[in-house]
Amino acid sequence: MDIQQFRTFLQQSFDDQQLSRNEATVFKQLLEDAQPSTEQLQLLRHEIFACAQQALRHPQERLALEWIASLTKILLQQSPTQTTDADEALFFPDARSYARLLEVLQSARKTLDVCVYTITDDRLSRILEKAHQNGLSVRILSDNDKAADLGSDVTNLNQTGIPTAVDQNSDHMHHKFAILDQSILLNGSFNWTRSASTNNHENLIITRNPSMIRAFQQEFDRLWALYARPTTSSRS
Repeated sequence: MDIQQFRTFLQQSFDDQQLSRNEATVFKQLLEDAQPSTEQLQLLRHEIFACAQQALRHPQERLALEWIASLTKILLQQSPTQTTDADEALFFPDARSYARLLEVLQSARKTLDVCVYTITDDRLSRILEKAHQNGLSVRILSDNDKAADLGSDVTNLNQTGIPTAVDQNSDHMHHKFAILDQSILLNGSFNWTRSASTNNHENLIITRNPSMIRAFQQEFDRLWALYARPTTSSRS
């Protein structure tokens, strides 16, 4: 994120102490292009208040207060990275939904169990590889036919040391879910492919419902016990 670009915009916008419709549109576009993290959004909020600090010394400056309120409202509406205990629904294709998916996957701290029909999106695969390199316990379940497809990342991920398993029959392992730290579940129609994020109409639910997580963890563990080869290390 180019913070200087935002500072320049804020200074120019604040000259007349009003937020025009055009300025609001420009600010929204800047946010969409930057895809700021939670920390960066907090920094932007600080910049907004800092820009108006002089005027805020005089409580009667209602225009300055309205300028801050308008920009802060837009900032909160654009935030893709607020972390709450509420369930979330993501729909694709949508850049903000994809950014949220990446953020949630990167939030894992201990374990990452992935049970997905096909994995070809290198951006998602890199998150799994980095998690493994950082000492997280990562396990991958996928479909044997799709794992053999050109462009599949399953074999490459296994070669990095990540334990993987595939079904070993003519039927398909068609699940599309992931469990993070045994406390967050991602589940929906979304396959881990670029076409799923940029072309297809897909959905993904993010839930922290304990009973749902337990049910999906049991299914993952059942399939893992069924298909993991003896040479593949499993979680203790």
